[in-house]
Amino acid sequence: MGAQHSTRSHSLAVADAGAGGGDGHAHLPCLAELMSYQEACRLDPELETFDSTLQQHIGRAISTLTDGVQVHSLSLDSFREITSCLLEMNQEVVKVILDCKRDVWKNTELFDLVEDYFQNSLQTLYFYTTLEKCLTKARDN
Repeated sequence: MGAQHSTRSHSLAVADAGAGGGDGHAHLPCLAELMSYQEACRLDPELETFDSTLQQHIGRAISTLTDGVQVHSLSLDSFREITSCLLEMNQEVVKVILDCKRDVWKNTELFDLVEDYFQNSLQTLYFYTTLEKCLTKARDN
């Protein structure tokens, strides 16, 4: 499974300010977008609720991964928990996409973001399909 990188020239991801040449300015556009997003969350209760739900799911997934790293392995229960978090997050994102579909069609950046989301989802599906085949093969042998 390969990583899917956005074809857009910007990203909402916040990276370490020291990365990218060490001058601290490499990620200013990302910081501006993040600040804009945070302001939008403050102004829109629906977006704020979505963001809060998303952060809860992400926090749960990260906590599960962190617990697995501490014991140098990831249990099936941990893997199940992470999968559950991903599924719940995906359901929330799809609801938002469907609720905003007119805006998505009108805005090129939103359309690109949704397109990247679906490409990432396809790769995630491929990963889980491959994992299922491996587990089935291991069980049957």
